[in-house]
Amino acid sequence: MLNVDLWRRFIETFSAEIETLPVDQLARFWSSHPGRTEFYRRMLPGLATGLGSLIEEELKPGHELFKVDFAISRNCEDVQVPIIFIESENNAFSAYQEIRKLVNLAAPLRVLITVVQWDESGIWDGRGGGHRSSLLSDWEKIIRQHQIVWPRPGVVGILVGEWRPDNWFRFYGYGFGEGHRLAVPNEEVILRKRVGYEDPLKALAAIGADSNLTKPAESILDSGNIID
Repeated sequence: MLNVDLWRRFIETFSAEIETLPVDQLARFWSSHPGRTEFYRRMLPGLATGLGSLIEEELKPGHELFKVDFAISRNCEDVQVPIIFIESENNAFSAYQEIRKLVNLAAPLRVLITVVQWDESGIWDGRGGGHRSSLLSDWEKIIRQHQIVWPRPGVVGILVGEWRPDNWFRFYGYGFGEGHRLAVPNEEVILRKRVGYEDPLKALAAIGADSNLTKPAESILDSGNIID
């Protein structure tokens, strides 16, 4: 199934980009909303290349198409046809709006990327808690009800980033096809990266990195808790 294969390759390429990023750069771009958005923008060429190899066609990245943050398209007789839509939202509690937008778009793959305290194992006790159960349930309900009213093919993917106080960085992944959870990815945690610091600002202070995200960087990434 091409839709599921696209989702699987998207996850693999996305995770690989983060794995190779030095911790100081990850901290810089994780420490503000603009930094995370810029990371996604710079990640697009690599995603387009990796996904294009799957379907044996050249894919071209773009942004702000149909009021969607990013799109990856294929050329069909000189017409750029989107096959992947990507919405990035720094406030996970309002991300239901992006989910509603994505489920009403037609494309093989539509992806939401957001950040929040997610894990509910107790690691966030005393810090506001984790929010996996409530948020994932709300998003899944929106996907399921839209599929009931207007069935359509394709995969809706959700990626949730989290910079954790145990000095680890995680991304969680969830895929939905025809309103139901998919077996891809096999595990919720698609990325575990040891960063050595409990939050990006402490990482910046320790490493001595410049946190001014208006400056260009060689490489960028996005993830986790929201830090203004």
